[in-house]
Amino acid sequence: MPDPITVPLSSKRQQRAQLVQRLNHAIPAFGLLQAGLAAMRDEHVGFGFYLGVFELVSSAVLIILTVREFKRAARPSAQGHAPHAHHGVDWVDIAAAFMLVAEALEHWHLKHHISRPTVLSAMTTFALGLSHGRIVAAASRRRVVRITDGGVFMPGHPFRGRKIDASWAEVESIEVDETTAVVRARGGRKRRFDLRDMHHGSQLRDALRVAQDRLALYRAATPPMTTAE
Repeated sequence: MPDPITVPLSSKRQQRAQLVQRLNHAIPAFGLLQAGLAAMRDEHVGFGFYLGVFELVSSAVLIILTVREFKRAARPSAQGHAPHAHHGVDWVDIAAAFMLVAEALEHWHLKHHISRPTVLSAMTTFALGLSHGRIVAAASRRRVVRITDGGVFMPGHPFRGRKIDASWAEVESIEVDETTAVVRARGGRKRRFDLRDMHHGSQLRDALRVAQDRLALYRAATPPMTTAE
């Protein structure tokens, strides 16, 4: 019985989109950094001064963490794998939440009014940052291609296509070349992979070629069905 093969799915385009989201967090931090410096310069004592310190520190930490995130993303391993993904607390989100708290405090200090949308955004961002590990772990368990002695499993595309969880009898075809792979199963299910977009593209290509061999062996060992007269 051949060993099962599991290949994680990690998209380079998706990673770039996540980095853009990080950048959207960091851009307002530059404005808050200037506001913090101005508050420290204009108010030497009292709540305004300490609020300026908080604004300065929270925005600076967010900018530094975002820069580190971009540097880490720019250094993939020699095998072309995705950069190491931590499964603990997301400190960029935590820093962004603190920055939102600083924005809410500044709004209250200047206008004596609580900005409820900013407070809600801060609470949501805190929750996402603290639960990042569980979210990533759950997604990692689902986002894999698995090839076993009994068939194949492939998750559905986020926006199109159903997942394929099929025995060899249900697999219609597996097509693999250097840049793309297409798997078709009964019921119109199809999954296409752009291997150039995958961090583990070479592993996925090799795994699907093994799947081609197993499908051929299954068909060779299975007598064709005949129609009774």
